[in-house]
Amino acid sequence: MSLRSFFLTPSRTRREFFLFLAALVMGIGVLPPLIFLAGSRAFGPYAAGGLGALEGNYFRGLAGGSFGFWTVAAAPYLLILVARLTVHLARRSAPH
Repeated sequence: MSLRSFFLTPSRTRREFFLFLAALVMGIGVLPPLIFLAGSRAFGPYAAGGLGALEGNYFRGLAGGSFGFWTVAAAPYLLILVARLTVHLARRSAPH
């Protein structure tokens, strides 16, 4: 399969790829500010500075391959997978 046909033909693989990218963008771009807001309300100001400092630390953690930071980045997609598994198991165990 060529790269051109991958992007131009609708398929399950293509949909899954774009779903993964959207979830990764959420995990990298949206979750850190939400974590900052929740943390600053619950625990007070971030010790290293503001939101920019938290995001800087976050991106350094991602670049360093930190498991915790990559877990946050992958969390939206992991939640989608857990939801799919839950629905699949519920449908499978439901009486027919």
